[in-house]
Amino acid sequence: MLVMTNSDNPSSRVRARGSSAWTCQLSLNRLFSFSLIVVGIADAFNLFLLTQFFRTFPEELEEAARIDGCSRLGILWRILLPLSKLALVTIILFSFFASWNSFTWPLICVNTDAHRTLPVGIVTFIARSGAWSLFYGVIMSSAILACIPGLVVFFLLQRYFVQGIATTGIKA
Repeated sequence: MLVMTNSDNPSSRVRARGSSAWTCQLSLNRLFSFSLIVVGIADAFNLFLLTQFFRTFPEELEEAARIDGCSRLGILWRILLPLSKLALVTIILFSFFASWNSFTWPLICVNTDAHRTLPVGIVTFIARSGAWSLFYGVIMSSAILACIPGLVVFFLLQRYFVQGIATTGIKA
């Protein structure tokens, strides 16, 4: 339960009963961080890609599973999801790169330096350094460091990514 104190003391903050103001601020920061993740999950392109992939499955596969007594959820869980592993890895890669390189949504949501994403942090560093004193070495090295996790994830999942893109548009 949150209790707000109304006083002229500038140090008074929103307090949670049984805890300090620090934990309440921590949970609000977690909420903003969670909002950065949730927005990237429901993407129209991901929905389109999965729809096109699921349309490639023959209807006889679903009918055979129903005859065997499988429910709709069982068909999805036991048959369709294991067969769509390549498409799911492709969607995970696309979502990872989209959230890793996102700029506008983290700029709007996050207002503390500790929770900024790398693209927003780099631009904030450039804006704070001033037009006459840009440190190009620091900016370029931070851009290279921002690319490394994406390259590592791509090279680890490259085989699945290429197979998923190749088999998504094929009609059997």
